[in-house]
Amino acid sequence: MANTDTDYNKIVDEYLSTNSTKVFGNYLPEHARYIISSFIKNANYSIDILSGECNDIFYDNNKIWQILKNSAKKIAQNNGYIRIITADGVVCKKLKSIIDEINSENKKVFAYYRPALYEGKKKLNHFLIVDEMRYRLEDVHEKKHNGIPDVVKAEVCCNGTKKAEELKSFFDGIWKFLEPQNNEVVNANNRA
Repeated sequence: MANTDTDYNKIVDEYLSTNSTKVFGNYLPEHARYIISSFIKNANYSIDILSGECNDIFYDNNKIWQILKNSAKKIAQNNGYIRIITADGVVCKKLKSIIDEINSENKKVFAYYRPALYEGKKKLNHFLIVDEMRYRLEDVHEKKHNGIPDVVKAEVCCNGTKKAEELKSFFDGIWKFLEPQNNEVVNANNRA
């Protein structure tokens, strides 16, 4: 499997370096982690994440939090923002502490994350949008008893502005609907 993962990672790197418009997939948790970390590492001015819980399967095993901290510096210099909505109804204390740390160093680049509880009848697709052009849109997948799904299908594109715009519009609608916490005003869409 290592060769397959290496080949997959090389393809992702090539698509990123050329801002390819090719739509491709990811199927394994390892692929998901690589795409998420690569997209965040290459972010210049915006990151929007709609996730269930930002769990360790995708966000910690690959040191994505450290990558996020590093990217926040560049995003702050570009007057950008990072926003996360978690839809499982649980406040992630680890994520909150990381946000506080990033904001203390980077002029509140991280518009605080908004935990919510999604109770709709239709399953919610999770997604990541970077720089309003890169996206990763997951198919709905079931959680396994150990927390790691066997397959994590997603549609991915390094330069899919039309789809990224649609996803961002959906994200913005949810963001505005959720009540700001602690009376904090978020104005993440006003970049200089």
